[in-house]
Amino acid sequence: MPTTPLLPFPEGLEITAISLTDDGLLVRVVSNRTSCPCPVCATPSEVVHSLYRRHPRELPCVGQQVKLLLLVHKFFCRVPTCPRKVFTERFPEFLQPSLRLTARLRSLIQAVGLAFNGSPSQSTNDGQMGISPLCGRYPQWRNQPCAS
Repeated sequence: MPTTPLLPFPEGLEITAISLTDDGLLVRVVSNRTSCPCPVCATPSEVVHSLYRRHPRELPCVGQQVKLLLLVHKFFCRVPTCPRKVFTERFPEFLQPSLRLTARLRSLIQAVGLAFNGSPSQSTNDGQMGISPLCGRYPQWRNQPCAS
């Protein structure tokens, strides 16, 4: 199943299943890449080490919370001088390494946090607590521009 405008994914990722659960939408996404460059030496590798599951947070879709189950490959780097022997394929325009938030959700949190000047004690106009406390959890975002 290709990606949709409601759930946009970069090239190389494909939706395999969408199911409705009690908690919202469960979206299973798999990588269909056959090779990937090593992040250290940039040499492409086609030798798969294993599969790796990630569970990043994503923006809600059509009023439902979205839970992603992302299945990506780990590859061997066969360059003898490279210090990285095994690496996970990356999708930097979608999900940064080691982060658990998609780029779309991260941009929203940054925008809301910057609108409140990153003050964790601020609340929204309707008296509800806003997303700004999350910017306190991710101080490295304060000096970075929001992704578009």
